[in-house]
Amino acid sequence: MQVVLGEYLRRLGTIRRALDDSESINRVLSADAVFSGTPDEISWLDDSWIRLRDARTDRRRHEYSSCIALLYGAFEQFFESLIVEFLDDLGRVIPAFDDLPKEIRQNHADLSARLIINASRDKYRERVAVANIATRIAENVPGRPVDLNSLAYVEHSRNLRFEVLDSMLKRIGVPELEKDLVSSAALQGYWDLKFSGTTLNGLGCKVLFEDLDDLVQRRNIVAHSWSSDIALLSVASLRDMVDFMSSLGEGIHEVLVGHLVAYEAQHFAFELPHPLKVLRKHRVACFQIDAGCVCTESRLAVLRPGARLPIEARVVELQVDDVSLSKVVAPPALSFGCLLDVDVSQGCRFYVIMDRKRDEKEGGIADGVQPTVVDCGTPAQGSF
Repeated sequence: MQVVLGEYLRRLGTIRRALDDSESINRVLSADAVFSGTPDEISWLDDSWIRLRDARTDRRRHEYSSCIALLYGAFEQFFESLIVEFLDDLGRVIPAFDDLPKEIRQNHADLSARLIINASRDKYRERVAVANIATRIAENVPGRPVDLNSLAYVEHSRNLRFEVLDSMLKRIGVPELEKDLVSSAALQGYWDLKFSGTTLNGLGCKVLFEDLDDLVQRRNIVAHSWSSDIALLSVASLRDMVDFMSSLGEGIHEVLVGHLVAYEAQHFAFELPHPLKVLRKHRVACFQIDAGCVCTESRLAVLRPGARLPIEARVVELQVDDVSLSKVVAPPALSFGCLLDVDVSQGCRFYVIMDRKRDEKEGGIADGVQPTVVDCGTPAQGSF
């Protein structure tokens, strides 16, 4: 999913640069121009400068329309690709169809049938084969491995206003998008930057979603020429809109990664004891374990105090008695410290996600140790 987010942010970067270019052109045209060169060169430059200056309104309308269309198009493609990647990753994490969230199981056959009907549309052409869709419908039943028609879950007949995003994510087992986004670091950071001194809550999130709905409405007007009298946004306002859509995309990505890590921890993880201490600017956590195995590059699900969803962390380094090790195994009981790639605190809960390929090769996570099924209670109460 990180690749999908990276491509989305790259496309938004090109829109930002185009807006910067437009602003530079406007500054040049607002100044008096004095050209030097041969008479023919001066005449050509002078004519071009005058043409650009006199066409400023039309150029501004075209720049505005391009920005709105490209921004919405980038977001729609990002959101759909993110759903597909989430489901593909989930299929690699969860071994059996029975273990998938019930919303995914209940919607699979119906959405797959719609995909067969719509397979000839430009959106799906060359991305799906009807025979493969039908095969997956038959094979994704209780007791069988997961092999979803992931593309079927991006079907939508309306533009991506917030209620459409919410309903599409409900189909893949993400039931409370608004609450999850309120808790996301990306949108909290955006809110702090724009509205310093206030707290992002449910009401604030609704204000932000109105900005998404405004983009959708403007996109429809641009695409269908409903009105030529719509108030154009300034370059500064367009840049703010790009910044918001960037943060919204990062927030949705953060939510889906959190759900994926939670599902993975539920099936293939064991919980570490409460950390003895957290050191070195919240990056080193020290534990004492009686059983289990932790390696450098081990993936952890970390649930921060009050968080709805876990974040993913990786072990950068392990030490026992100031000696760096590639792996620690108990029994016998031992204490160790691990350097992580994210900030943590004393109140966090830590779950080691098993590397199934490595564990199968090495014969298990430790002698006689099996993963603990993580309680999936209410996330807000400190478990997932």
